[in-house]
Amino acid sequence: MLKHLKYIDGTSDKFWEIQTEGTMHTVTYGRNEISSQACRRSGSNSIRFW
Repeated sequence: MLKHLKYIDGTSDKFWEIQTEGTMHTVTYGRNEISSQACRRSGSNSIRFW
């Protein structure tokens, strides 16, 4: 499953992309038009990314 979220207002242009495959979760986040970061977790504790 892949979910893409955006937040855009006068000064912000951010995104989050959450992808799940089995027990693996990958979250990519950042600002549009600028570099992004990714966090990958697996297992039952994968809900706590931050």
